[in-house]
Amino acid sequence: MAQPITKELPEFKPGAFNNTTLENNISEASEINKPLLISVSDLKDHPKNAELNPAEDNEEEYQHLRTSIKRQWIANSKRGYEYGNTDAIIIYRNKQGEFYIIEAGHYRTRAHKELGIPFIKYEYSINTYDENADDLTHFINLESSNSAAKRNESKKLRAVKKWEIYSNSYYKRYGIYPNLKSKEFKDFCDARQIQHTHMRKCIKINIYDRENGTNYLHQVSEGDMSLTEAANRMKEKKPKGVYDKNRNDFFKDLRDNPQIIEFALDQAKKHMKYNLEFKDVNGVNVLLDKYIGTETNHITGSLSNVFNSAIVNAFRNSGVKKLEDCVTPQDTQNYFDAQFPSLCKPGFLDERLEVKAAMYGNSITDTSVIGGAGGFGVKPHEYFILIHDDNFTKMFIVLATLDAKDWKSKGKSTQMNIGDWWEKYRNQPEKFMFILGKIRNSNKKAQIEFEDFTA
Repeated sequence: MAQPITKELPEFKPGAFNNTTLENNISEASEINKPLLISVSDLKDHPKNAELNPAEDNEEEYQHLRTSIKRQWIANSKRGYEYGNTDAIIIYRNKQGEFYIIEAGHYRTRAHKELGIPFIKYEYSINTYDENADDLTHFINLESSNSAAKRNESKKLRAVKKWEIYSNSYYKRYGIYPNLKSKEFKDFCDARQIQHTHMRKCIKINIYDRENGTNYLHQVSEGDMSLTEAANRMKEKKPKGVYDKNRNDFFKDLRDNPQIIEFALDQAKKHMKYNLEFKDVNGVNVLLDKYIGTETNHITGSLSNVFNSAIVNAFRNSGVKKLEDCVTPQDTQNYFDAQFPSLCKPGFLDERLEVKAAMYGNSITDTSVIGGAGGFGVKPHEYFILIHDDNFTKMFIVLATLDAKDWKSKGKSTQMNIGDWWEKYRNQPEKFMFILGKIRNSNKKAQIEFEDFTA
């Protein structure tokens, strides 16, 4: 069997590489009618590719590719060539230590490695790999070089996931998210042959799925549900009715019945203490451990859920008849956390409370809570806002009346800055009630005073 042709790739030096070098390499291989090959052991995946093209989203297509490469490898072996790809992969022209980084052809390379094929056909990229480049640069390079990949980029779920990655990368560079009517958005859709209006609808469905635990976009993407049907199902679960100017006064309820807050705080503290102080057989504090601990934002989410259950339980045990049937939306997805069936009036929006939690930043102006998609267009009602320190031992809690104007758009979600909220409402005491801790102005600057949150 003839030996496969291998060719050492020249190290790239700034100013030394030009298109002539590339053309000469390709031309040389063409002249002897043999491909330009490299050992698969000298290749590494681009570190951002797994995020952009996760295996679980491409497995079925990958298996078809793997079968095709195996068939081609068998055919090539009869001619003395130990490679299996018809289309050359693309690698960055500058070496990274002992390896070259793949720009396009990650799954072709994976198939070669799994099948034990020693070499793979390659071409140079016109780009050099820069580990210090920002995420947007990596995204653009990977997407443009992989445009010919055997993937269905028009699948709705796949496209929305990539748009999120693109949007976040864009935000990191420019400090704003790309608008859904921008040229960037239209170009993104056109490259995937997706109608702009359809993509906007899919983004809204994805937000709804995330907020409500549904999987409508997956069903749309697989052809099991139409966009219209998904939109109708979303409408069915949105709060319906007219805003009631004479809605229930929860501030008065809590002032008249201090046992409600006392009960809720006691239950929430004990629950969080149990979670945060749970230790394994080696005495390691699992959730807060440096090596095996959970991300802080996940614990923040747990705090929100814990307090939500505690306050609902407190209402149910309050002895106040109109509040005793308070429930969480455990079995029905809605935009609110505590529901009061006995307080609801026919034709009006349901009586409800929401719970939002966040970690304290460097200052009150550097602290924000996320409102999710529910912040868009929401009517005035009450929210419990919880702000915790970095180890969850100190807490600030306020009950506040908020509406859509308080929630600012943040890409596909909403957020509220605590400093902005205080500046707006500090002279409107009827709009808030401190539950734990308070805010005071010191040297003309607002500061949060925390209280102990340990059982």
